[in-house]
Amino acid sequence: MRIADVIRSVMIAAVTIGIIVFWGVGSHGNAAYSALMVFLLAPAYWRGFEVTYKLILSLATQEKFEKYKLTWVEMVAFPETVLMLGMSFYVHWNVAQLSGVTPLQMNAAIAGAVVMLLGVVFTVWTIISWSTMFVGHAIPKGHELIIRGIYARVRHPMYLAVVLIWAGLSLGTLNLIAGLLTMFYVLPVYLLYIKSEEEMMIEHFGDAYREYKRNVGMLIPSLRAHEKEAAKDK
Repeated sequence: MRIADVIRSVMIAAVTIGIIVFWGVGSHGNAAYSALMVFLLAPAYWRGFEVTYKLILSLATQEKFEKYKLTWVEMVAFPETVLMLGMSFYVHWNVAQLSGVTPLQMNAAIAGAVVMLLGVVFTVWTIISWSTMFVGHAIPKGHELIIRGIYARVRHPMYLAVVLIWAGLSLGTLNLIAGLLTMFYVLPVYLLYIKSEEEMMIEHFGDAYREYKRNVGMLIPSLRAHEKEAAKDK
C-alpha cells in the first residue's frame, strides 16, 4: 500500500471516530447497544468517504484507463456513494436522539450487525484479492481478468458488500428511509450496473469472461471456489 493510501486511511478513520464521538449514540445507557451502533455506523461512514474520494479520482483520471464506460446506468449508480455518506449522517443523527432501547431495537441491532459484518468481510476480501480497485466501469491498461481469491467464488463481491452494508445499516437502526433506498434504489441500480459492466467485460475479454460467467455466480457466493479459478489462485 502506498504511503498516500495509508495517510488517507488514517485520516478517514480519524474523521469517522471523531463524528461518532461528537454525536454519540444516544443517552440510553445501554453499553451493548452503543457498541453495536458504533459497529454499524463506522463501516458506513468509511465506505461513504473512501468511495466518494475514489469516484472523484476515477472520473478525473479517465485517461489512465484503456477503456472507460460512462452511460446513463453509471450516471444513475454513481450518486449511491454520496448517498451512503448522507444516509450515514442521517441515521446517526436519529440514533443519537435515543433515550432508551427497546427489545425490538436491540434485536434489530444484533441482526444488522451480523449483516454488516458480512459486508465488511466481503469488502476486505475483495481488496485483498484485487488491491488496485477503482470506482466506475473501466479497464486499466494491461489489465488481466481477476478470477482469484473471492473472485473465484462470486463475480461481484464488492457490489454484494455494498448491498449488505446498506441492508445492515437499515436493519440495525430500523430506519425506514434507508430500507426503502436499499430495496428500491441500491439493489435495482446495482443489478443494472452489473449488467452494464459485464457487457464491457465480454466485449474486452470475450470467451474468457463468458466461461468465467458460466462457472461463477453473480452475487451469491459459492462455499467452494470453482476448481479452475482456484487452481489459478495457487
